[in-house]
Amino acid sequence: MTVIDLRKVRDPDEFVLRLSGDFHSVEASDISRLIASFADAYRELGKQVQWDDFEVHVVGFEAGSFKTVFRRIDSEIRSLFTDVPRQVVVTVLAALLLNFLRDPGFELTEFQDHVVFQRGDEQYIFDRADFEAAESLEQPEKVGKPLARFFRRLFDMPDVIGLSVEDRNENLPYPYIYVPRVDFARVAEQAELEEDRREERVIREERIPIQIVKAVFNDPTRKWDFIIAGRKESCRITDKDFYRDTLARKYVFGRGDVLLVDLVVFQRLDAEHGVWMNEAFEVEKVHELVPGGS
Repeated sequence: MTVIDLRKVRDPDEFVLRLSGDFHSVEASDISRLIASFADAYRELGKQVQWDDFEVHVVGFEAGSFKTVFRRIDSEIRSLFTDVPRQVVVTVLAALLLNFLRDPGFELTEFQDHVVFQRGDEQYIFDRADFEAAESLEQPEKVGKPLARFFRRLFDMPDVIGLSVEDRNENLPYPYIYVPRVDFARVAEQAELEEDRREERVIREERIPIQIVKAVFNDPTRKWDFIIAGRKESCRITDKDFYRDTLARKYVFGRGDVLLVDLVVFQRLDAEHGVWMNEAFEVEKVHELVPGGS
């Protein structure tokens, strides 16, 4: 039995994405699109587990494989604000891929401090924390969509027979994870199904026109009334420069005036209907006053 214990992975400053197969007929443009899709998924995964800096080094072709090195970039400032270990992005990535291959495929057995994925003679062991991180990504669709593109492109390249994520210095006798060609289509299908699991979210819209209904100049804590996307809404303006400019008489207000603003929208998911509902608004930045009737 092949036992791959990812609890032993420690501080991989670099890891290798290796594609196995015959690359004589593979176009360079296909390889670059593959790398871009994987990099998009890895970057988003890093953001969601609090590590998001890396470099990509294309090593090129070797006998029967193509290598790309992903190198971690450590930030002294970042390390002050997070205690997330550096290996977590790689191990969470592996757990995420194996999650896509469950039922049928890998069987999952959960223990108090670790979990085990097993299929035939293959066995992967993870810290429970890494597995739970893969299960509880706030926006899994932002990782799943580029991963789906990546595996669909692999599936469309018949000469690629396998994908592995490996230790750059070959300190481990096994890859972090190996995905054979037979699994490419299933991973793509399952990754595409990833959906936003949050019940609340905050989105920002830039340079949005909103019409002034009622202005409040003497108290920044009070809400103004606006017409936003055709509906009357009340919200605060938190742009301090706007109030300073107003006191300096930079703006002259009149009936029907419109502000061009950066708008923060607080939303809650209506689970029954599957739609996001606007709960509140905030004007974060005022760019311009457009006089009414202009």
